Amino acid sequence: MHIKSALVLLISGLLFITMLDVLGARASRKLHFKYGSLVLFSLAIYIGLGFYASKQCSLTIALIINNIVGIYDGTIGFRLSILLKANSDIIKEKGKELLTDKAAALMMVFATICTLFGFLLTKL
Repeated sequence: MHIKSALVLLISGLLFITMLDVLGARASRKLHFKYGSLVLFSLAIYIGLGFYASKQCSLTIALIINNIVGIYDGTIGFRLSILLKANSDIIKEKGKELLTDKAAALMMVFATICTLFGFLLTKL
């Protein structure tokens, strides 16, 4: 098993998502665009992480890594976007309500789909 590679990928994923959450929230507020429009960057992070983790470790490890990142993004990342007052209708209307297990579960589903897509890209 490639424990060192998996740990590096996990930490990298957490850092990329944190940077996207923090910089995206601040930029969306200051530049007046919807925070949700950054979903393509999030998609790229999750698919890229799934791709590299599948290639260097295994699909199972890739799923674990991306799901940890998804849980982090759905909880801490979401809190960061609220604290930094991201320009988002969802955050303005339901911000505190959405900080539940549902947000983390939704991000886990998203992370799983992206991981599977990244894994499929390794087969090309």
